Amino acid sequence: MRRTFVLCLTILMLITFSIGCGVSRESDPNQFSRVPPAPKILGGVPASVPTLDVIYTSDNAPQQRVQTAKLTSSWFVDYEDGTGLYSHADAFHPLSLDTDSYAEITIQVGGGSGVIELQFSDDYQPSSVSVQHWRAEHATGRRDITELLDKGELVEISNGSIHVTADGQDYIYEVYAQWPNGSSFYAFRTEGQ
Repeated sequence: MRRTFVLCLTILMLITFSIGCGVSRESDPNQFSRVPPAPKILGGVPASVPTLDVIYTSDNAPQQRVQTAKLTSSWFVDYEDGTGLYSHADAFHPLSLDTDSYAEITIQVGGGSGVIELQFSDDYQPSSVSVQHWRAEHATGRRDITELLDKGELVEISNGSIHVTADGQDYIYEVYAQWPNGSSFYAFRTEGQ
């Protein structure tokens, strides 16, 4: 008798469980995969740090466009609902990268002189920009580059562009851009001919 009772109870539990776990045809099959929409960002600020393209133009060479490497950056956005989001990413200094790291972010500077335009994505212009460069021979891939930092030279910026002259040298450029809601370092290389 006890066996019969346990068997009936087990069958009843299985039937109850299978009925309870069934999916109604009227339910929404995507009900668990919906993600609420992201809150709207205040002030027309991009959701993340803008990218930087550099565009080389010269009378002696075809135009070249390269998206720079984004290095250390910090970014904050305020949302309409009163919340916000802060992001920070650390990266090595441009001289800590070896020359192979610059394969995709190198501009060939033709004979004579040319202009490199700094073009930030989202048409979100920084409030300040500074540029400096080092001779590429200093990009050794070493992590301790303290003694190399003073070998850099500030580069003059005019109307969002820098002027370059083919002097036969290769250079590593570091661009620092600052906005009211964040900042970022970028890097690219030029090869002189």
